[in-house]
Amino acid sequence: MIHTPKNNRMKQEEIRLLYQRFEQMACVSGDVECWSVRELWELTDV
Repeated sequence: MIHTPKNNRMKQEEIRLLYQRFEQMACVSGDVECWSVRELWELTDV
């Protein structure tokens, strides 16, 4: 779960980890990079 301070700004480390997870979920089909909505949903931590 990503925690944000009261001013709603994410910490740099949290942003880096979220971006890393996002990139790991990518798949390539031909020349197109894409993501599964079901997998991306996990990043929302809802």
